[in-house]
Amino acid sequence: MVEWETTIALVGAGLGLGLAPRLVNAGGIDNVARVRLAGPHRPVRRIVAVVRRGGGGSPLVAESLRLVRETAAELLEQRLSE
Repeated sequence: MVEWETTIALVGAGLGLGLAPRLVNAGGIDNVARVRLAGPHRPVRRIVAVVRRGGGGSPLVAESLRLVRETAAELLEQRLSE
């Protein structure tokens, strides 16, 4: 388990900075502000899906992957507009 709360608490106490995924809730914490990283060298995260060998042709797997991609695109659009 990743403890983003600990990282945020350390940042709030003035003990440095932290990198956290966009989905981590850091709202309402004293002394903590989100700063969007931008530019050609900003960090990125790649997420891959893993399926059982031969299972990629399954209609259930295909539909599940479609829903994951669609949801991820919606979340990304929403977060970038904030």
